[in-house]
Amino acid sequence: RVTPSPAPPSELPDLEHRMLNAIHVWSTLDAFHAYPDTRPRWDGALARALAAMDAAQTWETYVRVLLQLNASVDDGHSMLRSSRVRELLGHMTPPFEPRVIEGCVVVAWIFDPERAGELRVGDVISEIDGVSVVDRYAQLAPLVAGSTVAAHRNKIVWQMLSGPTEGEVAMVVDRDGERLSVSMQRMERTGWPEDARPTYTRIADGTLGLVDLTRLTPDEVPAM
Repeated sequence: RVTPSPAPPSELPDLEHRMLNAIHVWSTLDAFHAYPDTRPRWDGALARALAAMDAAQTWETYVRVLLQLNASVDDGHSMLRSSRVRELLGHMTPPFEPRVIEGCVVVAWIFDPERAGELRVGDVISEIDGVSVVDRYAQLAPLVAGSTVAAHRNKIVWQMLSGPTEGEVAMVVDRDGERLSVSMQRMERTGWPEDARPTYTRIADGTLGLVDLTRLTPDEVPAM
């Protein structure tokens, strides 16, 4: 975990310090990342970051360059933490677990029904605050690190629904062939209520279901 040196809140670091911070992030990852043979995009990552820093004239583009550099290590355990990163990506999360299932962003588990509002398990999310999930995914994919394709996808969809505040989020979902406008309230999640998480959930009038294969036990299979 790398935390770039803070600068005055309203003052973007000059070019030399922007490049120095990129070198700091790169050298830390290069020296201490435990799996150097599993990062195919790492070669040339520093050169790309330094070139991008020259054009980074706003806080957002500066933070994006650092996040892209971190994501180049292709390890979901690698994270950048700072107030500027929280501003850009947000630390307030949805009151449900989103998963990528057959190429769609699906509500897999609701752990705060009050904040989830009218959302239901099995809803397929197509828009978030007026932006299609396809566009939102493309915007965030370069900024998020993931060790595998599946892990990367699921981290991105979590980030798609996160934000810097607990405010209301408008969404469009597809449910049983019907397109619905719903909303949810983001929340600050301090833990994962694992004990309350169901192993499997039936949806679509019981004809389909979502199963957590990491937790399913043999004695639960007959009831399914």
